[in-house]
Amino acid sequence: MVNTTEAIMKLIYKSVRYKVSTIVESEKEAKWYPILQFATQGITMGVKEDYTWVFEVKSELYLLNNPNEFWRLVVLLEKPFHETRREVAGFLDNLGIVANPYDFFPFVEIIRAGFQFGTKYWAELAFNWYDEILLEKKVCLKESLEYVENAKWASQKLRHRARKELKLLC
Repeated sequence: MVNTTEAIMKLIYKSVRYKVSTIVESEKEAKWYPILQFATQGITMGVKEDYTWVFEVKSELYLLNNPNEFWRLVVLLEKPFHETRREVAGFLDNLGIVANPYDFFPFVEIIRAGFQFGTKYWAELAFNWYDEILLEKKVCLKESLEYVENAKWASQKLRHRARKELKLLC
């Protein structure tokens, strides 16, 4: 079986002009490939050669090298899911890459960050995106749904919604 991310990355390396930016956390320079620009949020997302997702905001580059780092991108949840998915698909299409955007873009990690951010606002927006993803991806969010179901900060409506979704996953 072909690693979809690896195959896509090889095509990106050939087709996308890379940038070199300084990583905020380490002050080391990194070579990365811009993929999507979210102008309203002032964010450019991309990937490093090692497949690590990164984002640049105000000329500062941040690594997204573990699931806990995606909290920095919850602002993307304010944009309708279908628009973000369309932009990812358009990027892939423009490069002649035939791939499912779900297999490439970290939708699940962004939704997880929204659920685990600890506020009603981000959890509600995360549910908007959650409703749009495939069942096989929803299963990856089981722990986050359990977190919302038991969270003191979550409204009764959110807790019940999380419980309902958990039952549907079983």
